[in-house]
Order: sequence, then C-alpha cells, then structure tokens
Amino acid sequence: MAWDNDWPVINGGKSIKLKADGPGLYLKEDNLHWKDEFRGKLKLGWYRKKPNGTHTLIDTAQKQDYFLESGARILRLKGSPYNLSSPASPTLLLRKQMSRVGQWSTSLSFHPTSPTSEAGTAVYWNYLTYSSIGIRLSDQDPKRRVVKFKPAGNGDEITKELKSDGPVQLFVRCEDESYKFGFSELEDTEKEPTWIGEVSVETMTVDPPVGAAFTGMMLGLYAFGDGEPCLEPADFGFAEWS
Repeated sequence: MAWDNDWPVINGGKSIKLKADGPGLYLKEDNLHWKDEFRGKLKLGWYRKKPNGTHTLIDTAQKQDYFLESGARILRLKGSPYNLSSPASPTLLLRKQMSRVGQWSTSLSFHPTSPTSEAGTAVYWNYLTYSSIGIRLSDQDPKRRVVKFKPAGNGDEITKELKSDGPVQLFVRCEDESYKFGFSELEDTEKEPTWIGEVSVETMTVDPPVGAAFTGMMLGLYAFGDGEPCLEPADFGFAEWS
C-alpha cells in the first residue's frame, strides 16, 4: 500500500490478484542494547512472579517492596521472607531474555547484617529451576561479605570473598550453550569480570514436574531474607543488556 495525496493506494491501483509484484521485504533491525538507569520510574518490560507461577507486568498492584529513590537513580529492593525457591511471590523483578547471546549486568550496593539475607541477580526459568549470583555474609566471618553462586540442578554452590565494602557489579553472560556468572568490585570495573560459575542451557530449561514453562527465560534482580524480612535495603544502580 502507498499513499497518494493522502489517499491509500493498494497494489498500484491495479486489480488484486493471487500473485502480484511488490517493492520487496524491508529489513528489520532490532536494537538489542537496553539499559534502565532507574530515573524516577521503571522502563517498560519489567515483570513480577505471581503465586500461580505466571508473570504479571510490574505495574499490577502488589505489596510494595521496591522503591525508586528520587534523585538517587537507584532501584531499592526491600526483600521479603520468600527466597527464589518459594512458589509464593519473592522480591524479584524480571525481564525477558532479549536474545540467545548477550550479557546482562547490574550494579549492587548491599550490606546485610543477617546471615539469611541475600541480594543479587538471577537467570530464572521458574521457582524450581533458576541460577543466581548474589551478595551475602560469609559463613566463616560474619563481618565479611561474599559473592555466592547458586546453580540450577545438582551443581555445587561457590562463594568468593569480597575485598571491599563498595558496590559490586554482577554479570551473566548468555551464550549458545551456557550461562556464565561473574562479578567485579568497584576498583576492578575496567578489568574482565571474575567468572565463578557456569550452567548449561540444558540444565536451565528442564520441564517442571507438572505442566510446562510458557514464559521463556527471564533475567532478574532480587532480595530476600530466607524466612525473615530482609532488614537492609538492596540498592541497584542500573540493569543492562548488551
């Protein structure tokens, strides 16, 4: 269809037949780079998990556990008692994975005082299958923070002690066959992230015991108290897909 003097002209004004000549297909170029710097409101496309396992857009009424601090450009999560394995609604904000290959990253400032508190980022299939990397207190020294990698399936959890009390950048590298998890401390942001864990796509896409996973893979930001409310806020500086 074309427009001629504000009138639509179909098929060049000729009769419509089963076969016709056209100008050809256009090439659609998607800009896969995306970044939310939390400037007063969330960008479109964030989801929350509902207790029945489905997902709802972020603006659907929920108990308020996330806040956008005015002027600070941070997303503040105040974690609920529900961890990511709960069929209820944990404090977890999700976005759909935009392409098979890419990198998800975020900046997190979190200083827990309880050994059950954790905040970080996750690759989320459902509450039975997810992998996460987050900040929590060390089991050996409660005055120190660690980065903890929790893989889906039967993989071993891995922890790495943090050297400073500053913000930490968390990374998920999405590849054809796996997801890699890493982090960088504030003074090391110019260096390659420290990669501490990897999970195969096959492990991440296991069917649930009942039904099927209909939402596709999600990437998310979370905070929880694992049985008790999280007493300290988790402040995220941005979320980015590149």
